[in-house]
Amino acid sequence: MTREEEDKLFHGGCLMTLVGMLFTGFMAVTRDSVYALGFFGLIGLWECICRTRAARDKRIHNGLLDHAFANLIRTKPHLQVSSRYGYPYFTLTFASDEDLTIAERSGQIAAFKSSIQKIYGHVGGGSRPFKANDAVYATVGCKPLR
Repeated sequence: MTREEEDKLFHGGCLMTLVGMLFTGFMAVTRDSVYALGFFGLIGLWECICRTRAARDKRIHNGLLDHAFANLIRTKPHLQVSSRYGYPYFTLTFASDEDLTIAERSGQIAAFKSSIQKIYGHVGGGSRPFKANDAVYATVGCKPLR
């Protein structure tokens, strides 16, 4: 199953869970409080779906990081993943300027960006596609470098 198919399943599952929560919440208020049990059960299901996806994403991101930075630098960079404007955003924090320079010159950062592009290339529309060059930043400590 591709990443795009998994994302569609995730979004479909979240949408169905949300619809179920709205229905059971409405029924709990207007009909019978027993429906509140279903509402809280669906909240638990929602939490399970989100935790499963977060664990999968973390495993994938760490695998890409390990693969891209396996050789040539002394310390693997720290990866922080966030989201901006609905797109994933990645910050690589290196231990020193020297490590960053080595990673840039050896093509490790470019390899990481290429891997990220393959995974998230389906994100975005035709007019605003995902671009890993805009979504991956390298820093040393707290000072951003591009």
